[in-house]
Amino acid sequence: DALQDEVTAHAWSPNNQLVLGYASGAVYGLDLATHEVGDLLASTTLSEPRGYAVTGMAVTKGYVVAGFADGQLAWCAESAGQQSHQSNVAGAAISCINVAQDYSSLWLGVSDGSILQVGLASDAGADPVNVAIVFKLNSTPILAAASLTWQGSSMAVTTSADGCIRVWDSTDGKLLGKHET
Repeated sequence: DALQDEVTAHAWSPNNQLVLGYASGAVYGLDLATHEVGDLLASTTLSEPRGYAVTGMAVTKGYVVAGFADGQLAWCAESAGQQSHQSNVAGAAISCINVAQDYSSLWLGVSDGSILQVGLASDAGADPVNVAIVFKLNSTPILAAASLTWQGSSMAVTTSADGCIRVWDSTDGKLLGKHET
């Protein structure tokens, strides 16, 4: 029962739902109009417990994407009844998922300190088009990551377990700046 399970990740859906990831690995939605927790992804494997906690979530252009403590990334079309897919993209827990501004890729923060970029296919049922390690921060776990374009430059901003905020050039992985908190 979703109400008995611990919420470990969340994302906002444009269809008036809060998507919730649970410690059991299940993914459900909270309908904001009715305040009921329901099976957001009926008839998909994302609604089934996986045994590994959901550690990161995102919703983008009809995809619901969940990252898990075992490094798996699972996704399916947001509409009910669609088949879900999964891929082992990281060797460690996916701690956060951020959608690129142009919706072409996902940026994943990983507990081993890696930042991964996952290219998205235009078909919500397709496998990711590629997975690339963009850069690695020693062994400092990434807590949050965001991608952005500022003054024509593609950048990534990360926060990590060492308390630092870092700004990276997302094309070559060069560290542009660091702020210690």
